[in-house]
Amino acid sequence: MESDRANRGFMKEIPVDANMADTIVIELQQSSLFRDVKEPDLKVIALSARMIQYSEGELIMKQGEPSDTFAVIASGEVVVRDGR
Repeated sequence: MESDRANRGFMKEIPVDANMADTIVIELQQSSLFRDVKEPDLKVIALSARMIQYSEGELIMKQGEPSDTFAVIASGEVVVRDGR
């Protein structure tokens, strides 16, 4: 599935180091999904995360596609369209 996603546009994976993990923790703390998760646990999640930069207009996810991931939008805008 990853190669399929990579073929859709110009995504670029950015390695997550300790400094980036701290930034991810801050982003997660702002999400209602992770609001009550303790910071040490968020750090574990952040260190296992993948930061992916997408180009404008690039497809990130498609409705109905199986997935074992979710996305937290750290910056920029996302348009959600109903694929039906």
